[in-house]
Amino acid sequence: MRILLAPLVGAALAASPPAPVREFRIDAGHSDVAFSIGFLGHPVRGRFDDVRGTIVYAPGNAAASAVTVVIGAKSIATGSAHRDEHLRSPDFFDVVKYPVIVFRSATIVARGDSFAVTGPLTMHGITRTIVIPFRETMRPVADPHGSTLAFFSGHL
Repeated sequence: MRILLAPLVGAALAASPPAPVREFRIDAGHSDVAFSIGFLGHPVRGRFDDVRGTIVYAPGNAAASAVTVVIGAKSIATGSAHRDEHLRSPDFFDVVKYPVIVFRSATIVARGDSFAVTGPLTMHGITRTIVIPFRETMRPVADPHGSTLAFFSGHL
């Protein structure tokens, strides 16, 4: 999973943190929520195209950071229209009854030069606590259009 963030709101803390806390929105057009699962000995790869959410980013203070991701289950794409329709059906994701997949962080902890975010993932009406190891792949950088971008990559 690769996520590119564009700024939503920036907010400075009154104290003297190493860097200001910023809130970013997930840029779905430049983010990738993808999967690979074995089927009859061969991998089936796919992705979700409708990805949105926010990340509160506090450089140097993982505990003050937070993540919320909402994925439109209907946006599943595996390269096979027939398979995608079956995955959207009540046999699998049941997108009419469960239109979104939601993850909200409960904690984020630093682990050396990487991080782990823990929180509830709700999919198909079932909620389980998961841990997603991730890393910052590039420090925040200004783009030519006046936005600040932050880059993270993680998988589970």
